[in-house]
Amino acid sequence: AGPFSSIVSPTDIANAVEDYIDANPITTGYVHVQSVAMATWTINHSLGRRPNVALYDDTNTEVEADVVSTTTTVVITLPSPMTGQAILT
Repeated sequence: AGPFSSIVSPTDIANAVEDYIDANPITTGYVHVQSVAMATWTINHSLGRRPNVALYDDTNTEVEADVVSTTTTVVITLPSPMTGQAILT
C-alpha cells in the first residue's frame, strides 16, 4: 500500500453521508395552513430550533418570501396577501 492508500473516494464519502442521513432523519416538523389571505404570516411552533421553511401557494407552487425565524416563531412577509402552506423542518 502506497502513501495515498488511505484516501477516501468521493463515492465512499457520499455513501457515508447517505448512511448518516438515513440513520438520523429529521423526524419533527410542522405544516402551517394559511386559509385566510394575508401578506404577513406569523407561525408559532415548538420545534425548539430555527427551522427551514418551504412556502407554497394554494396551487402547491413554491413561493419566495422574506422569512425571519427563531426557535419558537416564524414570520413570513409576502409582497401581497395569499393563502397556502408553510412547511417547517
